[in-house]
Amino acid sequence: MTLTHVHRCRRVLQNHQYCGSILLRHHSSSSRPRNRSSADENDRWKYGPDQIRLVNGPSLCAGRVTIVHNGVWGKVCDDSWDQKEASVVCRQLGCGGVQSYQYNSSFGVSALPVLMSNVQCQGDESALWKCAQRGWSVNTCPTGRNAGVTCAGGADTIRLVNSGDACRGRVEIKHENRWGTVCDNDWDLKDAEVVCRQLNCGSASRAETRNELFLNGVFPVWMSDVKCTGAEKSLFDCPGPSWGINSCSWRSDGGVQCRESRVFDPTAFRVPQSVDPKAADGSFFISSDGKELRNVGEMRCLPGSTGIISGKWYWQVYINPAVNVKESYKLLHQWRLGVATESVKEKFLSLYNPSNGVWVLTQKWSKYYFIDEMDREHAFNGMPYDVGIFVDFEEGLVSFYNAKEQQHLYTFTATFNEKIYPYICLGHGRNIYLP
Repeated sequence: MTLTHVHRCRRVLQNHQYCGSILLRHHSSSSRPRNRSSADENDRWKYGPDQIRLVNGPSLCAGRVTIVHNGVWGKVCDDSWDQKEASVVCRQLGCGGVQSYQYNSSFGVSALPVLMSNVQCQGDESALWKCAQRGWSVNTCPTGRNAGVTCAGGADTIRLVNSGDACRGRVEIKHENRWGTVCDNDWDLKDAEVVCRQLNCGSASRAETRNELFLNGVFPVWMSDVKCTGAEKSLFDCPGPSWGINSCSWRSDGGVQCRESRVFDPTAFRVPQSVDPKAADGSFFISSDGKELRNVGEMRCLPGSTGIISGKWYWQVYINPAVNVKESYKLLHQWRLGVATESVKEKFLSLYNPSNGVWVLTQKWSKYYFIDEMDREHAFNGMPYDVGIFVDFEEGLVSFYNAKEQQHLYTFTATFNEKIYPYICLGHGRNIYLP
């Protein structure tokens, strides 16, 4: 079962159009002033000129190169793809210089048709389609060879998190290369309107305060007492105190719901996982391929075989709902799924939370919950028997999905300073499968 990648973008703002990621980048000629006074890819588009965007990357300025020609979106083959072609794309999108260029579908494989192949730029062209190529839709591309670009980007970055939708969530901003939140003091629909416009998400339908819907983060509060008029192009253009000046008496972050929707598709980054069969013992069975695990003893935790030090990863875990629990073991009938740091691995922990290097979904008795960075428990109803787990190492995101229902459950935001591993804890009577 896969998650549907929903695209509902219907706005074109200058050269920028983007529908693919959980995170977008804002380009501004100036950073936030100091001491300011208070005051789907398959959609068809009715465009005149050809357009370009980067999808399934961490920002508007990084991702798989996707273009529209004669009203149809398509991809660019990575044959002959190098620094010159990437520099044209970055300049065309207003994303500055090239940080790196990617090939072999580093940002996921697209099912769209190949519109450009064997592109050869001089590097000074104003648009990618002004470069030499074999001809529109002339495809000489091997399967799965999509061109990608990572540009230097703009100054400050903004994203909406903990919904699985780039147009709904808790507002987080990156300043001085560190993520932070926005205090909800004076947070209202005018502020939300600016955020939605900045992210190309249409108009705002709601400004979230006290953030019961998207929950509060643990990063520093970068902005407080924001007072937008609603006409600004960027949240960073709104009046307010200097960066980091926080008047929040308690953690209460601003959130936003925009009228448009862009649901992120983690399955484009699917990488099968397994557990080392040598970790089996008398009460813990592991199949020879490391895909099936069954426990008939006490609770035990194991890491996956593959460590993660960069990139985006997605895998699924199927939990067999049929269990045969002995009375003496009924209190151990539980499971935990997620990721853990290399230093944790098989250690026994008194609390499985981010402070201890563990980001997991937990089932215990009839409860299903997450424990956040502040040791708060967030419970939800309904058992997800098919759990999807997505990791973006660079952006510090760990997201959980009910894969069968195609539903986002929760997103942790973190900073990873060491290798992390898939993490599985099974209690008595539990068995799982890693498809």
